[in-house]
Amino acid sequence: MDNELIGEIKKTGVVVTKVRLTEFKGRRFLDIRDFFKPKNSIEFAPTKKGVALDVSKIAEIISLLEQAETKIPVDNKQ
Repeated sequence: MDNELIGEIKKTGVVVTKVRLTEFKGRRFLDIRDFFKPKNSIEFAPTKKGVALDVSKIAEIISLLEQAETKIPVDNKQ
């Protein structure tokens, strides 16, 4: 399996956070990582800023994110 891009969030003109499904040593991961665009390049490159989570944990992660969302005041949500 190749890296499958799920989506991305633009942080700045040269940094995006990408959400991808990846595979490493036969295991599948949900990878959430910052990518930057080097000078004179059209391609983004990965940084060390990110996390790779086993796909078997996605439901737990979603549940925790939903719990966190309920704790954010409405006026801080964008």
